[in-house]
Amino acid sequence: MLDILISFIAFTIIHVFTMALFTALSGLKVTEISLGFGPTIFKWKVVKVKLILLSGYVQTPHPETESLMGEKALATRQNHPLWLKLLVPLSAFLLLLLVFSLIAGDEAVRLVGQGFGEIFLGAISPFGTAQTYLEESRLFAANHSFLMVFVATSCKLIAMNMLPLPGLCGGQVLNDMIQWFKPSQSLDYQGACSLFLVPLLISCSWLLATVYFFWP
Repeated sequence: MLDILISFIAFTIIHVFTMALFTALSGLKVTEISLGFGPTIFKWKVVKVKLILLSGYVQTPHPETESLMGEKALATRQNHPLWLKLLVPLSAFLLLLLVFSLIAGDEAVRLVGQGFGEIFLGAISPFGTAQTYLEESRLFAANHSFLMVFVATSCKLIAMNMLPLPGLCGGQVLNDMIQWFKPSQSLDYQGACSLFLVPLLISCSWLLATVYFFWP
């Protein structure tokens, strides 16, 4: 199972830095690259590494504070075409899925599709269905190379991050599409806060399932 944890951390690092690269290439200034959550244990320029390397984000200037000391205003996402807005949050997933398809063929796409259902089914039943999935993962890790474990783990994480919920890349994509079809609308604050509970509850349920799985 150590291979799965390492794969999780490696995916997070690749995902965040790929997003940062495509953000910079799109013309936006990257003001912060954050890896993990919890207290900051290392900082270098715009990069922050936090205690628990299981998440991350890329921060850009807010439109209201983009002009600093009379400098030319920075480009903002609001001025970008829809395809570019969608490309940045999806960049790491598309790139990784392409590489994984070259390694594992159609199996990579199947694992992503399968991951959507497993995320919800496992979260609904942390002491039942989730235990079955965790045991399957343990057996897979014990009988396959680290590369294949990384591919399989990353495909599941791609599925998780693609869910159209606030706090996830899929939620950002959904909000951008809503604003494109109806520029005056977006996910309202109250609605977004309510929906944010969904990925939080999913994560808590899987954390509970994992602790229970390894409990002696």
